[in-house]
Amino acid sequence: MEELRQETVKDTVLLTGEETYLIRWAKDMLKKRYLAPGMEAMDMSLFDEENGSAEDIIRSCETFSMFSARRLVLVRNIPPLLQAGQAKGWGKEDIERLKDYLAHPNERTLLVFMAASVNGKSELVKALKKTASCYSFDPLDMKELRSFAAKRLAARGLKIRSRDMDLLIEETGYFVKESQYRLDQFANDLEKIAAHAENGLVERSDILDAVDGEGETFIFDLLDGISGNDKKKAFEMIQNRLSRDPNSVQSLLGSIISQMELLYMVREFMDSDPRGMSARGIHDRTGIHEYRVKKAMGYARRYSLDRMRSILLSAYDASFQIISGVLEPRLALELFVAQI
Repeated sequence: MEELRQETVKDTVLLTGEETYLIRWAKDMLKKRYLAPGMEAMDMSLFDEENGSAEDIIRSCETFSMFSARRLVLVRNIPPLLQAGQAKGWGKEDIERLKDYLAHPNERTLLVFMAASVNGKSELVKALKKTASCYSFDPLDMKELRSFAAKRLAARGLKIRSRDMDLLIEETGYFVKESQYRLDQFANDLEKIAAHAENGLVERSDILDAVDGEGETFIFDLLDGISGNDKKKAFEMIQNRLSRDPNSVQSLLGSIISQMELLYMVREFMDSDPRGMSARGIHDRTGIHEYRVKKAMGYARRYSLDRMRSILLSAYDASFQIISGVLEPRLALELFVAQI
């Protein structure tokens, strides 16, 4: 934003990073600054891995804008950004032509490359790092995430107490090392919280009702049903999940295995210390996020090691049956639940 205000953004821009939410935000800021309202069809082009060639990109860049301050050319996930050496569908001469353009760009065009992850050994990426304005949108730190949440809630007329902000961030699992939870999910969860909240204040119950986080609570609840006497609940949970995504059987079984492995490991550590090992102690030995350990400890107390071992072995067997083609994925999952 500061470089936009100072007009120091170069004629070529590279937007990368895990936070694709922020990549889209940066792209929208560039559009707002340089593209006249309603002129996307006239003064903007979009290329990607399916329809982007060096010739098409350069031709579009050399076309002057008709009604906007600058023409905007967006290039997303093309192979030369992602691959080193010979990129699929791109010859060496194609990359050299694009590099030549980068050295002498059209000043009336803003060329924007976007990819969540780029290959640092790529000749195109090396050229961009020399000539372009490069921005990397990595996961936010704690202060930035709290600010992100507070601003979006404030825009909906809502306040949140500091302790409840802590709860919100813990429930999402944003800082869990293994988590794939990112700002896209966080922004959606904030919208759900805003829909729950009343009287201008976010309450603890709003957070617990609205936040799905990284799905651990769902898996723990499912395991409770599987291992207890509530198989009906377990089958209903699986049916609801698969009705939204029928192809998610293997990922669901993988999540069950991952959580059971975590519970088993945590329970072993807990049993190894007569005084009871703390979440911090387990974190220090494993590197697993302390909040995730603390959450797992509460569930691990419900199972014996023998019970967890039995569930894990059955889950491994179901996974093998799916991978080897012995059983259809859904049937293997349902038999796993029925037999535990």
